[in-house]
Amino acid sequence: MAIQVFVDWDGNDNYTGTHDNVTADVIRVEWFLGSRKRQYVCDEPTCNITLKNTNGKYSPENTSSPLYGKMRPSLRMRVMDDTGSGTELWNGFLQNPQLGWTPMGEFTGKHQMTLVGVGAKRYLERIDVNLPLFTNATTDDIIIQVLVEAGVYLVATNSWIWDDPV
Repeated sequence: MAIQVFVDWDGNDNYTGTHDNVTADVIRVEWFLGSRKRQYVCDEPTCNITLKNTNGKYSPENTSSPLYGKMRPSLRMRVMDDTGSGTELWNGFLQNPQLGWTPMGEFTGKHQMTLVGVGAKRYLERIDVNLPLFTNATTDDIIIQVLVEAGVYLVATNSWIWDDPV
């Protein structure tokens, strides 16, 4: 399957920055959408994106990298089908960048970067909100109010609330 991998380094939710498409540097991508057989409640969706880093482009401490100062938790990441359908295969947030160190002759050093991604649930469950007493409200109304009060409504866009896409 042909895929494209994107990281929103500028945090503007459009994936059109010069370095947002990281597909050319991808070594491996593994994602899990959260559901297994015989499971009543889904797990957190996760994604590991391993990138070539032989030139230090993805090293956070490399001041000559075009991404210097941009690698931080909560950046949006996505994996797309590259067959022309534009199908999103995984969508989430950077939780943790991990540099890979391997002593291998001339390739000794920090030659790989693994971007560990998680779904929105990880960020949503850290937020406390104080809601008023609701009467004659639908569940969707309450969920939307929770997201607005938490200030993460935009973080949850392109997500699902019950049966309707937001």
